[in-house]
Amino acid sequence: MIIIKSKKTLIIYKNSGKFYNVYDEDAFIINILFNYKVFKNQAGFPDTAISKIKGRLENEKISYSIIYRDKDIESKNFKFNNYQKFYEAATKKMDLNEKLSLINKKLESSSLEKLENLINIINDNL
Repeated sequence: MIIIKSKKTLIIYKNSGKFYNVYDEDAFIINILFNYKVFKNQAGFPDTAISKIKGRLENEKISYSIIYRDKDIESKNFKFNNYQKFYEAATKKMDLNEKLSLINKKLESSSLEKLENLINIINDNL
């Protein structure tokens, strides 16, 4: 078993208002852990969820920092950080979702006959 020591830290931003935001690869990790939607490489969650978010990140040993607008940065760092492991899993999930979306678009434009043939092929191979 190979352990990847990653120095990457998940960054959570708290500006004003009642929401926290994460961006780019951090948004994908939040998506895989909590199923929050990613839109334009950004995910957000209500401030009432921050304890749940921090608890899960700590249980999974994912280093994180919370950057507040008017307060000091809050950080939790792990010697053996699992950030990279969860990022790789999140990337695979996002790739799969994109492929499923493309398949769905093709299915929607297919004839009934083609759909029936495809269903028969799938059923025969399961």
